[in-house]
Amino acid sequence: MFEAARDLEQVRQAVVGERQRLGQAKLLLEQQLGKEFSLKTLKRFLKKLSAATNGYEKE
Repeated sequence: MFEAARDLEQVRQAVVGERQRLGQAKLLLEQQLGKEFSLKTLKRFLKKLSAATNGYEKE
């Protein structure tokens, strides 16, 4: 659904802007990206990004 290389910055900005309301971030991203997805998909993408960046911090 998301392409990390292309969508990463938009997802990051939306989540930072709506930290406490992922539902609002989801609606904003759907408009910006022109894609529909579930809140669960957004959470999985964020978890994947978090796991990837946490691995780099430990090195």
